[in-house]
Amino acid sequence: MIRLLQIAFAAAALFAFIMALLPVEHAPEHGDKMQHLFAFVVLAGLSRLAFPWLAVPSLFAAMLAFGALIEVAQLIPGLNRQADAADLFADLIGAAIGLAVASTAQWLATRARVQSGED
Repeated sequence: MIRLLQIAFAAAALFAFIMALLPVEHAPEHGDKMQHLFAFVVLAGLSRLAFPWLAVPSLFAAMLAFGALIEVAQLIPGLNRQADAADLFADLIGAAIGLAVASTAQWLATRARVQSGED
């Protein structure tokens, strides 16, 4: 199961990176902040489930680095993209939410196993 989650995380990260670098024909009505937030909720949640042995602060730092990499890559001339610090902030909020939800789910699952006598 862990291996499947790791593959899902890698695929989601690759998809997010590619989508962040594709030219934008029409800007979303309210900007792309919600897209950043949602993408990083998913990425951070998957990272927590795929790498449960890593500490949450390490995963959060990895999400920060990935968000920063996206913003720096958007500075490449010819991509017709624009780096934005507010996008990185949305990434971090999404990462915090995703890590909190996934960590809570892991804790609840562990607690349920312990209470049922499975461990």
